[in-house]
Amino acid sequence: MRKLATVLIITLLFIAITYAQMPSKIEVSADFMAQYFNNDFSKVLDYTAQGVDTIVLTTSGHVYTTTDTIPMVIENPVVIVAQEGLAEKPIFTHPNTGFKSGEPSSSMEIFRICNHVEFQGIAFRGDVAETEGCKYGLRYGDWTVPATGREIKGRMGTRMIFKNCDFIGFHSLKDQAAQGNALYYLKPTDTNLDHLKNTKVVFENCMFKDIGDEAIRITENEKYGGPNGVVACDSLVVKNCTFDDIDAECIRIYADLDTSQAGSTFVDGTIFVDHVTVVNSSPRFIYAKNFRNTRVQNVLIAYGREPGISRPDRGDYAIQIQLSGSSVAYVDTFNLVFTLEYNPRIGCTKGGYVDETTVYGYDPMFVDYENGDYTLASNSPLYWLSSDGTAIGDLRWATKTPTIAPLIVKVEGSGSVLFEPENTGFYNLNTVVTLTAVPEEGWEFKGWGGDLTGSDNPANVTIDGAKNITATFELSSGIKEESTPKEYRLAQNFPNPFNPTTTIEFDLKQAGWTTLSIYNILGQEVTVLVNKPMNAGWYTINFNASHLSSGIYYYRLKSGDFNSLKKMLLIK
Repeated sequence: MRKLATVLIITLLFIAITYAQMPSKIEVSADFMAQYFNNDFSKVLDYTAQGVDTIVLTTSGHVYTTTDTIPMVIENPVVIVAQEGLAEKPIFTHPNTGFKSGEPSSSMEIFRICNHVEFQGIAFRGDVAETEGCKYGLRYGDWTVPATGREIKGRMGTRMIFKNCDFIGFHSLKDQAAQGNALYYLKPTDTNLDHLKNTKVVFENCMFKDIGDEAIRITENEKYGGPNGVVACDSLVVKNCTFDDIDAECIRIYADLDTSQAGSTFVDGTIFVDHVTVVNSSPRFIYAKNFRNTRVQNVLIAYGREPGISRPDRGDYAIQIQLSGSSVAYVDTFNLVFTLEYNPRIGCTKGGYVDETTVYGYDPMFVDYENGDYTLASNSPLYWLSSDGTAIGDLRWATKTPTIAPLIVKVEGSGSVLFEPENTGFYNLNTVVTLTAVPEEGWEFKGWGGDLTGSDNPANVTIDGAKNITATFELSSGIKEESTPKEYRLAQNFPNPFNPTTTIEFDLKQAGWTTLSIYNILGQEVTVLVNKPMNAGWYTINFNASHLSSGIYYYRLKSGDFNSLKKMLLIK
């Protein structure tokens, strides 16, 4: 064995002398691991200190592991990828057999991340036969080498990128009732320090399955670096991913404790969650605490279950994100199981916004849910409904050619629209639908907008894709003078106090650009209800404050020279 290792070192030295540097990329097969590295991937990582920056795993389905009792440590920047065309993903695990002690660790991880790393096409497994069980897939933080006491500090601003990776079976010691995480952020060994911050993490085209707690947990950063903590991760992207059988949140992440609107920590960073499918999991998909600029969209959460036995307090909501710049839109929930009372189930508090017009409750119509095939059937209503016109959820499941499409008609002014055939929300493709605009007394139909133009009434539209149409009604030109208000007026909302909906009435004595906005007690605009030209008339606006926290709010009406402000109280 020593002779083979010597041959490898001589070969690498020859290459280094010839090209004046170590090779930047090495290919590692199962045979190569056995012959030259004694099946210990930690020894492969040692070459990253000598210039190797890319490691290619070339054996399909092979379990790459270590013979050491400690995790494999990413001390130097490296990219670890599966060779293209492999039938199965190469697997990483840690044996966690206890070795000489005979006692496996209840908190074993596969990798400790201390520096930049990118994984492509890899499966991280805590459940395979080659391990006694791993509680964690990867942990980011400091590391002390047991044999020497040398401390390796986690790099500030570390980049962690995972593309086309699987994270499966993380429970301590393979106990299904025990906790586990795919990615976990640690505190520094010295909590007075603040270097574990400003990291960037990307998960793209990944699968998380059978995780005994939060799949992604970044929450220890409130406990170090000063009284407000730090922002440990200032950029998190989760895109085209699936979470299956998660015992707590799929994503749990904290910013620092500073929620003020000024100061050096005003900007937390960015969280972008897009095209995600969640099945068979605890009710909570994401909890982003005090994290400005969190954007959640195109998410499907279906066929939920109670939270894991260690997290009975996590059965209350599906989405909770916070602070200004944060938003939730294009979300479908179906057949969820909540064990605790909470309102709202989908929330964006402290100045964030939920677009309730794009929060749905459709059956996603999986091809074979019972057998784990979450492909959307061709007649699934989730095609077309996403922000980008594709489908809600992980797009790797949206592979069928859709046979139905939605028809959405909005009304501006006072009137209604009749449909022939009757509108159930969706029509078979190529159906011709006749729309008839019916104005209320004193109003007249002005015309169509969006995907149907002109003023023909009735009018036909062919459903060859998603259709969004607006029917506009205006006050009749021959309306009597007494049919319009003589004065501007902003009425007190009713009911008041309210939870979470209330009605606001106002009168406009003449046409003009009109705005109706909601402000918090600090005078910051949190919601805009109206912002468009409006005709003279009497108006009623329904306001849903489910995305706001309890407290005093103000609403202001501006139209022409009229400007009026009133106070209201939200109690949840």
